[in-house]
Amino acid sequence: MNLNRLFKIVICFFLGVFLHADFVDPHGSIVIVKTEGGQGSGFIVQEDGFNYVMTNAHVIGGTLGLEIITLNGNPIEITRMDLAKNTDIVRFLIEKMPEGGAALTHEDGEIRINEVVKVYGNSQGRNVVTEIIGKVQGVGPKEIEVSAEFVQGNSGSPILNKAGRVIGIATYVTREDSRSNWVIAGTRFAQVRRFGLRLNDVEWHTVDRSILIQQYNLLNDIQKYSWDIVDLLPYWVNYFSDDDLRIQTFDRNRRNMEKRRGALNKISAYRAKDQEESYSNMVWPNAIHKFCDLYLIATSGHWEEEMKGVNQQSNKYRVHLRNEEIRQKELTEHANKLTSVPINILEQTEWVSGYLKENAEFTLNNFKILNNLIQGIMEGPRWGSKLRPESLRNRVRRVDTIENVNL
Repeated sequence: MNLNRLFKIVICFFLGVFLHADFVDPHGSIVIVKTEGGQGSGFIVQEDGFNYVMTNAHVIGGTLGLEIITLNGNPIEITRMDLAKNTDIVRFLIEKMPEGGAALTHEDGEIRINEVVKVYGNSQGRNVVTEIIGKVQGVGPKEIEVSAEFVQGNSGSPILNKAGRVIGIATYVTREDSRSNWVIAGTRFAQVRRFGLRLNDVEWHTVDRSILIQQYNLLNDIQKYSWDIVDLLPYWVNYFSDDDLRIQTFDRNRRNMEKRRGALNKISAYRAKDQEESYSNMVWPNAIHKFCDLYLIATSGHWEEEMKGVNQQSNKYRVHLRNEEIRQKELTEHANKLTSVPINILEQTEWVSGYLKENAEFTLNNFKILNNLIQGIMEGPRWGSKLRPESLRNRVRRVDTIENVNL
């Protein structure tokens, strides 16, 4: 046999032995989490003398249906739900340990960079648990970074060290655009990075699941509402941003006519769209519907052909001017409510989980940006004329150009 080939075989053998040595088989500890919205992963763990199923809070989401099963297909009966106050973790008290079930334990010792880890979970939500091997790449007080390439469906998966103890929960991936940050170009930091949450110093509190569902749906509605405003705001700008679109001038050029026609088509299309499937509470799309209606009313007057060429000193013109001012005032007042109402809700709600709290803070920041944009449009028409849908989305979504994905 060729010596080089023999050498490679020996190296591969010992590498395999090294990677698998001392790892405890977690077969009885890994669970599949199923909800109405999708699937994720979880695991059985022992804490404070009790057995729990642990996973990410975002895995169970805002749906009523929840099923937790072992790899043998045995359902797990759960009772109390505890949420972590400042992080994206949830645990359920197990009423009766399933047949063949086994509880994992935390790693209380030091986590070292480059130590080998394994991640077990329901990769891509395919109802099969996979094993993903990697190494610890970064350690922090609340999170760890690993090279194990976990994907969607792995949220809630345990990250195990060679002793079979849990050092973290696979939670999210992030990727930064190197075009906006030349310093990271060509480094691993320009690639996808994977993070898990550590289980040390977690502060738990018991929460009724109905409250979690209520808050989760509320936050989803407000986030959807913010993106609908982002999509429509540039078309509202057409009314406020160009002197040629205001009542001072009725001799419009063809370009302005086409611009307004496109804006009205977009707004009318949203007004006619059925939003019941997107929102759990119709108060949010109804608020935008009302603004669209006010917009259509406010902008209709200065496009009437009968006003073209009317003497600006005539009584007819003055009446038209007063009506325009009334309509614009009502439109402006409602525009201010579009952002002030969700801002108040986001600030005053006591969010029951760290996951909801973090996302609420991010959404609140978006609404403050939107509020400033709307105020700028109302107070300085010319300022808004350069606003474009894509530039607005980029400005509101993520100013640091980092894309985070919960798995």
